[in-house]
Amino acid sequence: MDSYYDHMVYPVTLYGASCSAAACQDSSRIVAFDALAIGRHLREHQDGGIRSSSGLEAATYFCRCCDRVKETFQTLAMVQAHIEKRHKQVLRWRETNGNS
Repeated sequence: MDSYYDHMVYPVTLYGASCSAAACQDSSRIVAFDALAIGRHLREHQDGGIRSSSGLEAATYFCRCCDRVKETFQTLAMVQAHIEKRHKQVLRWRETNGNS
């Protein structure tokens, strides 16, 4: 018998991030799905002088395993802790089978 998870293809990263700058929030665009791209995006803001409402550029992380963005996290460690707590079955399956 096949498992439900046998029919899923999981991305390499189980989190995503959006930027806190007003220009990015207004467009509701998702910036990146890996830490390197998030850092690169935030450096573009610094170079271009774009600021968030608080004056600091930051990424807001979210879980890609959840069916929609139910909650956001301020740090990558926080979203990873959420995934380890709430999505143990996904992590176990990926450990055995990889991303596909």
